[in-house]
Amino acid sequence: MHPASRSHTPSPAPSAFRSRSSLLRALALLSVTALAACGGNGARGVHPGQMPQGGSFHGAWVSPQYGDMHLCVTGRHVIGSYVKNERSGQIRGEVDGDILWFTWEESRTYVPGNPVEVHGRGYFRLSLNEDEDNVIEGEWGMGDDRTGGGPWTATKRRRQGPDTCDGSRATATGREISWDEDAEEGASSSDDEL
Repeated sequence: MHPASRSHTPSPAPSAFRSRSSLLRALALLSVTALAACGGNGARGVHPGQMPQGGSFHGAWVSPQYGDMHLCVTGRHVIGSYVKNERSGQIRGEVDGDILWFTWEESRTYVPGNPVEVHGRGYFRLSLNEDEDNVIEGEWGMGDDRTGGGPWTATKRRRQGPDTCDGSRATATGREISWDEDAEEGASSSDDEL
């Protein structure tokens, strides 16, 4: 028989090999899908755009969810604080176009003398409303999640700057935070850390 006329039928692989191979392919596909869904900064479907003309995260803001917010911007870096009722917190992040990627930490005092500390990540997208006011719409998450905790919106107060901004410090909570504090804790300003 001529070799070209011979049909080659591969011998069936052992069933253990086939199922293991299928499992590995399924896990690889699942991993790629999960990474693609999360995006580089962990907020699904959130991609930076261009900062609106006249837009800036720097300033005093009022948020229906988190009260008075004060954000200080130096270059791409942002330090801020917020206070509402029994909660006070700090924000640290970096501006990327019209997006502020940030980490937050908060102290809530429901019972006097027994504060509860929580932290997470989030993002704000800055835009201008019909009155040309700077507004932010975003979301926060717990721990390493940027989403899932709830909405976070605010409107910038006209003609009012943050309480304290000397380029490296911000306070509205009574607790001063600074870039030096981040360096002491070994914090990084890379997008992976924010």
